[in-house]
Amino acid sequence: MKKLIYLHNILWSSYRLHLFDSIEKLIDGEYQFVVYHISTNESSRAFLSRPPPKASHKYVVMFEKEYEKVSVPEKVYELTRILSKEKPSVMVVTGYSSFESWWVLFLSKILIFEVIVTIDSCGKDGEHSKVKKFLKKLFIKNSYAVLAYGKSTVKYLVELGVTERKIRSPFHCVESLYYKNPNEIIERKRKNFDGVVRFLFVGRLVKDKNIEFLLHAFYKRYANVNEVILYIVGDGDLRDVVLESIRTSKVKNISYVGAQAGSDIVDIYLRSTCLILPSLYEPWGLVANEALCLGSSLLLSNKCGCMDDFLSNKTGVEVFDPFCENSLFAAMERIISISREFDESLIARNIAAGQYFTPSRSALELKLILDELFV
Repeated sequence: MKKLIYLHNILWSSYRLHLFDSIEKLIDGEYQFVVYHISTNESSRAFLSRPPPKASHKYVVMFEKEYEKVSVPEKVYELTRILSKEKPSVMVVTGYSSFESWWVLFLSKILIFEVIVTIDSCGKDGEHSKVKKFLKKLFIKNSYAVLAYGKSTVKYLVELGVTERKIRSPFHCVESLYYKNPNEIIERKRKNFDGVVRFLFVGRLVKDKNIEFLLHAFYKRYANVNEVILYIVGDGDLRDVVLESIRTSKVKNISYVGAQAGSDIVDIYLRSTCLILPSLYEPWGLVANEALCLGSSLLLSNKCGCMDDFLSNKTGVEVFDPFCENSLFAAMERIISISREFDESLIARNIAAGQYFTPSRSALELKLILDELFV
């Protein structure tokens, strides 16, 4: 039986576990499937630690320590040992930028197996390095196929010279708990509706997420406006900065909720009107999927990779410049104007847009590549 190995960085990524379960279900009986995680977690997500997850697929954690603490020699030794023993027919690796992806690509030429690479880059980071582009092209040229997150990634890959035949998309999803019955979501939203527009930030509190820009803009335009509220959900290096900023501002319509997960974050989404993602660079932005799946509208920075897939006149999605307060204000006002009354059809369209991207749909994209490879 053919063997498929998926190399992933950390076990913590619960949404990936649901994807891996879907892959296992779809290829069961055709392939032996195992996921190798380099480590349990990474330092920037350590505050989100949780018990070992339940999964229907087979997985192995290579190192019981944070990802950043795994040395290059350790990766070389373990990957060489594992792949020499496992003898995969094909491997999936996450991106081209990590050492382990390059080492797998090198070993594929010696041990003779194919490599499929997942890529979320979309060019919105303003990357101009010729060296990086050369390395990316080299990696993809020596891979069998590419699994791309969405439209912006496909466009970027084509600009790099990758043939569309080599690309499969979309390849992203969120945890199963976000794929609830649309009628149930609408009724929860209806029950929670009171005319107040509740904006929501969900993410790590780090520089790239542009949280300080969002706070200062909100203070300037909506300070103590009772009909508009901002919730901050997350944790990270800027946690103390955010808390001190909110405290000294004396703005009462901002609430810091802290890090949330599971049913708690689902409840927050269901009480919220619109997610704001003000990132300076965001390869995709899976919190946007979560919000849409649960009926919320979106305010997206134009640096978010998911923008091209979600921007539509049929959904409550607005885009703004993350460096311009006036651009953000204009987008927020447009959301406020369409949220003054309960709009069941808008919520239904948001849900449909979010729930289109499922673990099973992503698993099918991989299966189509495998079918072509082993026809």
